[in-house]
Amino acid sequence: MDRVADSSQSTPIPETNMKPANSRLRAEKRVRHKARRKAPGAAGAEQGQLRQTWRRDFLAKLAETSNVKASAEHAGVNPSTAYDLRRRDHAFAQRWLDALCEGYSNLEMELLHFLRNGESTEPSAPKFNPAVALRMLIAHNETVGRERARRVNVKVSEVQASIERKVVLMRERVLARKAQEQAEAQGPRDE
Repeated sequence: MDRVADSSQSTPIPETNMKPANSRLRAEKRVRHKARRKAPGAAGAEQGQLRQTWRRDFLAKLAETSNVKASAEHAGVNPSTAYDLRRRDHAFAQRWLDALCEGYSNLEMELLHFLRNGESTEPSAPKFNPAVALRMLIAHNETVGRERARRVNVKVSEVQASIERKVVLMRERVLARKAQEQAEAQGPRDE
């Protein structure tokens, strides 16, 4: 006699309990991460206090370099941590923009110094690549222009036009300097 399983006798498994393996693994990882957290005053809390300074360190380096990855590395945090905080915290996002504007102003000044004085002959001086500097300024001129306009309540289009004029002038100076260097490298021609 064949036995046929009666489906009415088996207990159905609710669909909500059927999780894919990767979501279950993510949930377990969250639980392990929460368990590793230390309570305030517990051993290792000093490290948590040090990490509170990462924002200041990050923003200072961002103003210096205009480089999020390098700034995060300097502050000892993952870049995604900084980006997450920027999305959640309006005040931090504003300080981020201020630091970037300062960084791009510094980059403009460094580029102008390079164009006027040439590359430093000191062996300890960092290398400066004017082509990369120009590309960075062009790539971010809209963001910086918007922020500068917000600060002085000027139309974005006016600030962008001003930045574009500066970039064109800098580009012309770079090309003129290169042409001059090439002419000097070829030396005087005797005909």
